[in-house]
This record gives sequence, C-alpha cells and structure tokens, in this order.
Amino acid sequence: MELLDLLLPDGASFCFDGFQLCEQSMTVQVLLSTIGEFAACPTCESLSRNIHSHYQRILQDLPMTSYGLQLLVTVRKFFCRNKACAQRIFCERLPEVARAWGRRTERLRCIQQQISLSLGGAPGERLSHQLALPAGVDLLLDLARETTVPERGPLYCVGVDDWAQRRGSHYGTIIINLETHEVVELLPDRTVDTLAAWLEKHPTIRIVSRDRASAYAQAIATALPAAAQVADRWHLLKNMTDTLYRILQSEYRYLKACHDEITRAETTPIPKVELVQPIPTKSDERRQKRVATARELASQGLASKEIARRLGFHPKTISRDLAGSTTVLSIRRVRPSILDPYKSYLQERVTTGCRNAAQLYRELQNLGFMGGISIVRAFLNPRLLKKNNISTIVDKPPTPRAVAHLITKLPAKLTDHESELLNQLSDKNGHLATAIRLGQDFAEMIRQKRPEKLNLWLLKAKQCGIVRLRNFAKGICQDYRAVRAAFSLSYSNGPTEGHINRLKCIKRQMYGRAKIDLLRARLIAG
Repeated sequence: MELLDLLLPDGASFCFDGFQLCEQSMTVQVLLSTIGEFAACPTCESLSRNIHSHYQRILQDLPMTSYGLQLLVTVRKFFCRNKACAQRIFCERLPEVARAWGRRTERLRCIQQQISLSLGGAPGERLSHQLALPAGVDLLLDLARETTVPERGPLYCVGVDDWAQRRGSHYGTIIINLETHEVVELLPDRTVDTLAAWLEKHPTIRIVSRDRASAYAQAIATALPAAAQVADRWHLLKNMTDTLYRILQSEYRYLKACHDEITRAETTPIPKVELVQPIPTKSDERRQKRVATARELASQGLASKEIARRLGFHPKTISRDLAGSTTVLSIRRVRPSILDPYKSYLQERVTTGCRNAAQLYRELQNLGFMGGISIVRAFLNPRLLKKNNISTIVDKPPTPRAVAHLITKLPAKLTDHESELLNQLSDKNGHLATAIRLGQDFAEMIRQKRPEKLNLWLLKAKQCGIVRLRNFAKGICQDYRAVRAAFSLSYSNGPTEGHINRLKCIKRQMYGRAKIDLLRARLIAG
C-alpha cells in the first residue's frame, strides 16, 4: 500500500494529479480526479458510462500538521440512459468520501461532530480552530442535531425521573437503562400520555424504577400493567424526613428546652490565652546581619560615618544599630485600648456563643463602656478571635430539619450529644418519642431491605395517633407494591439522578438556551 492511499480518503477511486501549496492561507490543495468507469444514477440506480461533462468539487479534509487540506476533485456528469427515469443528467457521487452537496469529507465531518457533541457551539468553535479544523458555531450545532442515536437492544429495566427545562415552569422526563446505565430517551414533558406512549413502544420492559410521582405510576400501569414498579429508596427516606420535620416544627418548644438542658450540663472552660513569642522574619534576619557587620567594623576602629559609607546606609541608621540591643525583632507595639477592661467579659460571651456586635455593645454600655460599636465589631473579627485563641462555640438549638435528619441517620454515626438530644426529646414528649421510634425503624427497614417488616410498621403508624404519620402511611399504602419492591429489589433511581446532574451540566454549558433536540443529541449520542 502506497503512502498516497493512506492519506486520501479513498485512494482506489481517485487519480492523483498533483498538489499546490498556498503559504498565505496555510493550505495544501491536492488535485484529484475520479477514475471509475461507471456511475449509478441516484434516482433509478441504473449504471451509465456516457459522460456529459466535468466539474470540480472543493472538499475540506483533515489537516496536514498545521496546514489545512483541500481536495480539488474533478468529478463527472453522466447521461442517464434509462428512458423511464425522470432524471436525464446526474452528477457522479462519492459515497465513501463526502455526502452529496457536501463541502467537507466524511472523516472531517465525523470529527467536527464529536467536537460539537462534547463541547457544544462556542467552545467547540474555539477548539476546532486551534486544531486546524475550522467550523462555525451554527455548523457545529447543526452537526450535533444531525447525529443519529445508535440502535440499542430490547430494554428490560429502566429508570424514570423528571428534569427541569425551566425550574418551576417546564419539566421533561429522562429515561435510563438501569442495566447499562445509559440514557435511552429524553421526553419533552412529564405527562401521563407522553410516557405511556413511549412505554408502549417497548413492551419488553419488566422493571421500572421511579420516584413517588403519581403521573409516572399511572403511565406505567396504563402502558405496561405487568411491569414491576420500584419506588426509589432515597425518595422514601426523604418523604419520611419531611414528615418528621413538620412534626418537630410544631413541637419546637420541647426541642429548645432539651438543648438548653444539655448545654447547661456541658460546661466548657474558657481557654487560657498565652502570649506567643514573635518569630523572626526575613527583614529581621537582614537587619541582624547588618548590625553584626556594623559592630564588627566598629571593633576594628572605624567611625560610624565610614561604616555607613561602606555598607550604603544612613549614618543615623548605623549609629542606632551600634547603640541598640544585639537581639533585633520586629515586635509590634500593642497600644492601650478603651476596650481592654472589657475584653475578658467579651471573651467569655463569645465562648458561650454570642457573636452579635449590637447585643454585646449594649451589654458593655450597661457596664460603663464609653466607646463606639466599631471597636466591638473589630474585636469580633474571626481572624482576630483565632489569633487570640478565643473559642467561638455557637450555642444555638438545632433546627427541626436538622433533628429530622438525625432521626433517619445511621445510629452508629450519631455523636453523644446528638444521641442525648433524641433521648431527651423522647422523655419529654410521648408523641415525639413515637415519631422518633417510627422514623428510626423506617430508616433501618430501608437500609436493611426488610420487606417483611413493612406491614407491621404501617399498622403501628396508622395507630400512633400522629396525623402526619398516619397520612404518610396512607400514601405508602396507595403505592404499596412499588414501595415493597423497593425493599426487596436492588434497583434504584441513583443512576437516573446521576444523569440528571450530567444534563444540568450540559445545560449550563449552553447557558440554558439549548432546545430539547440538541440536549437529546449531546446527552445520548455524546
């Protein structure tokens, strides 16, 4: 095989007629002509050898190092001798090299298409120019939209979730193959009819993982009644956390009281502030060296003016070096402050969690402080507090949502303070004790995948006397089969959520302006 056959897109179909180099445009032009004896009519596909005329096609090809490459191909026009064909004259096609009416070779088009799918319009344009594959934004986006999604085999397990085209306004649906973790389809909305129509085209699906959305449940039941629906475990845990949050929100007074009791029992001594010896800087080292040199010259009997002349310093500087101490450190002088008598009080208040400058200023005024609030704000600067080794323990009760997360948290990961808080809440309020126990049991059931415990838990939740937990159990019963499948099957919507994050990243790359056809091409084919 010759080198020319390797360089040309289809060396066996062309005759090499020469080349020319254009230094000004950094382009190599290769002259080629077709050598086939016959050509097929694109309309009737009959072969013809009767040449009508010639014309030249200019095709952009892959670059040669830093030079662009143009193929100037002389192609022929033929007469179609099929009298039944409506086309009398046709142009010779180059199917292995370029598309009809195309201005670039197929191999160049494929590379530019991959750049567009990976980077999008403007970033792809910048990269293509650096690689000597010049292409505009519109061309790259058109190439991305022309991408054909590869045919895949039958689907058996899919994940379904919604994604925001415009948050709070328009939502679409993303479908994932849970066996290969590939994006299968991007639907323009999340309605029952749209998803059901797509599912009907894939009757081989046996398992569908979804969130708690009723529209998806209805669509799956309509299109594939025999398919098993699996509720996502993370969404189940989140629904339970939200229910506990609303319960704790209505009982916040008990939460604050328990936290105050625990805080009073845990007294933290104020750390002693120790003075730190100053560390010599590079400037101190240079000055120490200068002083040592000056004193050595003075011991040889030289006057201060002569020493200053030799060392290149002012005589007053040398006189000060000769008269000063042998240890030279840049110790910053601490000036007396009107706040000094009150710093111990401020340190104690900051350690107990108060960081409000206005509150502390009012307290200092009651103690006789005559300064302004700005000096108090300066004292509360985090860097200054850290420099003075002042602890800044924040003594605020946890929010109801934080405590709700503690209830569903793995017990082994709870700190002593968190465990004590939950125990105190259980001791103070019977309803909270029931909610905490049921919440922990539900989270444990999900983690251990114990479907046999679900019925007993639902019975306890219905009889607990807490309205919000009863409503939560009622919702579980309405979606019972999907929830029970979540406890017994390993499928979840985790891969689906991961691809939604990838979709968000692609959307942000295109500043949220891409239509669904472009998003679909970049997400699926890219």
